[in-house]
Amino acid sequence: MKNRTTLATDCSRVVTNGYPERHEMTSAQAERGFTMIELLVTLSIAAIMVTLAVPNFQSFLLQSRLTGHTNDLVLELASARSEAVKRGANVTVCASSDSATCTGTWQQGWIVRDSGGQVLQVHTPYRGTICAGTTSIVFQSSGFPVAGIVFRLYDSRGTGSGRTITVSAQGRAVTS
Repeated sequence: MKNRTTLATDCSRVVTNGYPERHEMTSAQAERGFTMIELLVTLSIAAIMVTLAVPNFQSFLLQSRLTGHTNDLVLELASARSEAVKRGANVTVCASSDSATCTGTWQQGWIVRDSGGQVLQVHTPYRGTICAGTTSIVFQSSGFPVAGIVFRLYDSRGTGSGRTITVSAQGRAVTS
């Protein structure tokens, strides 16, 4: 094994046999930091990026909420159709203000209930607007609805960004 004796000339500088010498920092390098101009330029760039990102992020959040509520309604319509076939009885999806009875508007929430009146699913209120031709849709034991229905969901951005759910005569819910 190689001899690794340490030769010390002073406390700040140690040289070991077989290893390179340690580089020392000058006082100018040790005290180097950000200048005020560098800091202001960095903060300005960050402020510009945040200003550009916030409106897009807000639009993204609104679109995500609208898509989520649309998907919830489609899922509950499909679930009601499936339950009607499984139970061999009518199942109703209806607007509900109290999560128990078929009274109110679609914005106040909706429920799925069987022919005996038992509530199978409850959905909380929607902050936007839901337009539909009726306050309920009934799926028969065959899975077909008594009548088709079209839902339009909007948020605070208005009708231009709305989503449409169409329940066909065969009971299939399709979004657009």
